Amino acid sequence: MIKAPMLDFNLQAIDTSVPLADESQFNTWCLETLSYAMAHAEPLNLHSAWEITLRIVDAEEGKKLNANYRHKDYATNVLSFYYDDPFADLEFADEDGEFISEEPIGQGDIVLCAPVVIKEAAEQKKSILEHTAHLTVHSTLHLLGYDHETEQDATVMENLEIAILRQLGFNNPYEEIVTL
Repeated sequence: MIKAPMLDFNLQAIDTSVPLADESQFNTWCLETLSYAMAHAEPLNLHSAWEITLRIVDAEEGKKLNANYRHKDYATNVLSFYYDDPFADLEFADEDGEFISEEPIGQGDIVLCAPVVIKEAAEQKKSILEHTAHLTVHSTLHLLGYDHETEQDATVMENLEIAILRQLGFNNPYEEIVTL
């Protein structure tokens, strides 16, 4: 039986003009993604403990970050940053309250640009919550080492997203919404 990962989750909400989700929802989405991938897939960045910071930014900060890290002059919906620090460790308590020290951890940051997420949700005829959940699962998979650079990699990643989102109670984000 695969042990559920431990997660130290931090939320930094810089743009709070329209709430995307609350901290417990983001925490759940990240943790379920980590758990599902550990149980059903083969992530490249496999750690039993994670420290993830999710930052919600405005368009100005989103544009600056996208320019600095991807050399693109526009705000994008989500950015993911994985940090490979072999000396990083955290203290976590296991289910019996026993502390596990010097646990090698995965570290990553997720940046959601609120105005872009809200605009895309409207364009895709999805709720803000549904689109935010999808982007959170998507970016957490990036932290685990998944990408969509090739068609095969994209298919693997999309199938994981669909399965995880279904488990979380959301629809397939890649199905077209038909309105009558």
